[in-house]
Amino acid sequence: MDVDFDGQVIQGSVEYTVEIMADGATAFILDTSIITVGTVLVDGERARWVQHRRHSIYGSALDIRLPGAESGAPPYTKGQLLQVKISFCTSPRSTAIQWLPPEQTHGGKRPYLFTQGQAIHSRSLLPCQDCPSVKITYEAKVTVPAWATCLMSALESAQPQAAGPGKRTFSWKQSVPMPSYLIAVAVGELESREISPRCCIWSEPGVVDKAAFDFSQTEEFLTAAEGLAGPYEWGRYDVLCLPPSFPYGGMENPCLTFVTPTLLSGDKSLAFVIAHEISHSWTGNLVTNRTWEHFWLNEGWTMWLERNIMTQVTGDADYYDFDAMQGYHSLADSVSLFEGTGALALTKLVPDLDGVDPDDAFSSVPYEKGFALLNELQRRVGVKEFHAFAKEYIKEFRRSTVDSDEFKAFFLGKFQDKTSQLDGFDWDAWFYDAGMPAVTPTFNKTLSEESEGLADVWAKAAQTGESELANPEAAKFEAWTSPQKVFTAQEAERSRARLADFQI
Repeated sequence: MDVDFDGQVIQGSVEYTVEIMADGATAFILDTSIITVGTVLVDGERARWVQHRRHSIYGSALDIRLPGAESGAPPYTKGQLLQVKISFCTSPRSTAIQWLPPEQTHGGKRPYLFTQGQAIHSRSLLPCQDCPSVKITYEAKVTVPAWATCLMSALESAQPQAAGPGKRTFSWKQSVPMPSYLIAVAVGELESREISPRCCIWSEPGVVDKAAFDFSQTEEFLTAAEGLAGPYEWGRYDVLCLPPSFPYGGMENPCLTFVTPTLLSGDKSLAFVIAHEISHSWTGNLVTNRTWEHFWLNEGWTMWLERNIMTQVTGDADYYDFDAMQGYHSLADSVSLFEGTGALALTKLVPDLDGVDPDDAFSSVPYEKGFALLNELQRRVGVKEFHAFAKEYIKEFRRSTVDSDEFKAFFLGKFQDKTSQLDGFDWDAWFYDAGMPAVTPTFNKTLSEESEGLADVWAKAAQTGESELANPEAAKFEAWTSPQKVFTAQEAERSRARLADFQI
């Protein structure tokens, strides 16, 4: 692929090794969106192809007719391998590629690009089977301006090579099967700082040291995750801190997590986002939801892992329940929002997304309702037993995909001796009922009660005109984590609103 900053396009070719899955196959169909296709070769022979009329959500199917099926040659047979090569050029309107002018970078002198494939945007980066049920390995060569560094969601396979006047080429290889939404590219003026033998932090020169400081616990998070989920299979875990226009807190691209610079607090207090993205290395990337209807299997499990990692790393046994309680409040907010917009059906854990853009279904529901299901199962079978099950689940489905019914069957198969504890657990209600879960979780409130107490003091101080920070209790605030500080501030606002209503 060749990155053209002036034209804001990427030109190149993609070559697939394709296995015929059924005798008599006649076509190979890929997803595209706002992509111009040039030539298509099948085993070196030109093939006929057509891009069908664009669908507003799904883009245009690229329908490649297999030459052998049209020439009267013997039919293709199951297991046969083909090489399919497609030349293409992206569009400046690609939904996967964000082009930043120098003014939107920290350095202000060079342009920058990054990609975002989730959920169905990789089809506007290259022709691909853009569904999480299809996993791929890949190798890539990317040519960029000589001043730039290219990073990808893979391991570097060779040193950068000069590629003509003012250009150089980077080489990458990803040997672990992954869905196409995890193909990621970033190009810019970048530097790195190594923080452990398998982790380094990348960012612009003026930001990289701050990022290396705030994310210095990455190896500690990764080690804790391995204890909970099993061996880390991706080789390296690097972090790229992007310019502020990156629209997410983080994105779990394999080998190279993308994060927002808004996490750079200077005191490492927002590094829990790294724990979340690290968790995806197992739940989401290694074990992947088969379709976007089952997204909770990516995110619910990842919340469970994140909270266990942070509990271990902080050494605070109350962290898991405190953070889970905040998540439950977030779930209630999402349910209320969807209800208010007439889209309550999207609060189902397994929603019907036929004709729905997966991006429109994005909310805290798969994260927190999914976590709530797992937490309820853990409560019923026991914490120690559930932790052991988590490792077995990941081992069973690693490098593959899973849906909700398969998860259910695997869980019940592992806990046949726990039928009495699981009696009354309504799987269908959890999967298919809209709204909040029927079972309201009970959490340890040690940390939240501290926050609520201080929030009430602040609210009353505001009402009487006193300084909110004058009370000695406020000194506790400085020692708390960022999540607890945020919760305290939110509770203070709620308390002020309640007092105002009482006065009225």
